[in-house]
Amino acid sequence: MSAVVPTSSAASIDVWSMDVETAMLVVQANRADAIDESLFNYMDMIQWQTDQMSYLNNAVNELINVKQKFGTSSDDKTYATVYGSDNTQLLAVNDALKTANAVAFPSTNLGPTSDGGTWPGGMLTTTKGSELQPAIDSLNNMITSLSNQQQIDMVNLQGLSNKRDECYSIMTDWVKKIDDNRASIVRNIA
Repeated sequence: MSAVVPTSSAASIDVWSMDVETAMLVVQANRADAIDESLFNYMDMIQWQTDQMSYLNNAVNELINVKQKFGTSSDDKTYATVYGSDNTQLLAVNDALKTANAVAFPSTNLGPTSDGGTWPGGMLTTTKGSELQPAIDSLNNMITSLSNQQQIDMVNLQGLSNKRDECYSIMTDWVKKIDDNRASIVRNIA
């Protein structure tokens, strides 16, 4: 009968061919490696969430800039009415939405971007002032959702970090116990 311990790599290890001490160290080391891999994945996810929230905040700020120019009583005015032929702010909004990979307006809106392309769900010159606040709210909801998920992921990350510390503590204790046992055997022989 053979016990095989899965590792984080494609290889597996036959622990029955080892002495108990080595087998225990190998099992704990593999556990620590698997936890390390999970830790790095969580850190990457949290970094992605942070970046995404930053991109979404930038898009919200661009939309707020447009909304401020529209004023309070201009819900029926379009972007073209307020800005004329100056599409600088329109391109800035759509570029920010594209960077955030976000849809703030109907996905049939193919908003122009500064690279000459379009972004589905972007702002158009026909976008009305009344459409801006719902777009801002939608992006803010995305930010809130990402922030909530990030908090959960950070708690999970802390739990994994504690498990990692526990693995190394177990390995250290095990090595010390093995060393103490060997020292005791040598003293008894001598």
